[in-house]
Amino acid sequence: MRTDSRMGNGFSLEFRAYMTPWTQECMYFILLTLSDTGISVEPDPFMRGLGLEEQWFAPWSDVMSFQLVHQPEPIVRIEFSISSGQTAIRDIRIPAVQEAPFVGYSGAHLAEAILLASQEKHLPPNVEQVIRILLELRGRRGVENSKL
Repeated sequence: MRTDSRMGNGFSLEFRAYMTPWTQECMYFILLTLSDTGISVEPDPFMRGLGLEEQWFAPWSDVMSFQLVHQPEPIVRIEFSISSGQTAIRDIRIPAVQEAPFVGYSGAHLAEAILLASQEKHLPPNVEQVIRILLELRGRRGVENSKL
């Protein structure tokens, strides 16, 4: 994972992950980026030739549905608009965060918190907003003495 604290309080976290299209039996090895502006996928250069390849970016405002699936695995199902009223659905396994400012949190719960934070004000969220929502989610789920 790689983090990037850009201007102001923006953030960008990169994960080595894998993803599957919702209805297909295939796998994509990807570099997943979760940032204050959206979610993006690109082929993992270390896994070239293994699995399929796909590249896209979806601003948080284009995310139409989000679910935590296959728990306790950290897998999210995300549906986002692609063009002309069409959508794509992807299942993405997001590992735990290993670097600041979200170290120790579940990657799946982090993605959920970033999406919720972006929907609050319809603007890119800041780190403090995302951490507040992560703590609220932890309280709702009754998780004690650990991060999501």
